[in-house]
Amino acid sequence: MTDDPDEFFKRLKTAVNKSKELSGIDTDKLISEFSNMTSKLMNDQEVITKLRGELIDQNLLEQNEDENFDPSIVTKSEKAIFESNIKKIALDNCKGSFLQTFKEGVTDMYDTAMFEIRDGLQESTMKEIEENAKGDELAIAFLDQIQEFQGRLDTAISKLG
Repeated sequence: MTDDPDEFFKRLKTAVNKSKELSGIDTDKLISEFSNMTSKLMNDQEVITKLRGELIDQNLLEQNEDENFDPSIVTKSEKAIFESNIKKIALDNCKGSFLQTFKEGVTDMYDTAMFEIRDGLQESTMKEIEENAKGDELAIAFLDQIQEFQGRLDTAISKLG
């Protein structure tokens, strides 16, 4: 998955609209929660101070040595880097709020797709066909095709995480 909130929510909406298994995910609510969380985090002095320290440690921000400097206030020149990092924090929290529903939906989709790919055959039946398919080019080609599609689906699912 992506760390870009716009791209993430675009992909999520597309997935939810295309899949009945993911229909339990309310993308508008997630976007609203994300927006509210981003705003709250940007206005939280403790969060800003802690994030400032982390950004300085990562050499993404320079330490301000001015004795009157308030580390809980974001300057205009720092706004973009703070907003970007706050959005990543908020997005991680939003992802966590629907992750279980998403996992259940993806698991259901995976099981359905695997059933379709195997043309209804159980794993044990496929092994039996494989054992008895010696010399039967059609059966071997059928099993090869099933394994190829299973591999593609597994690859696609692994890219979600």
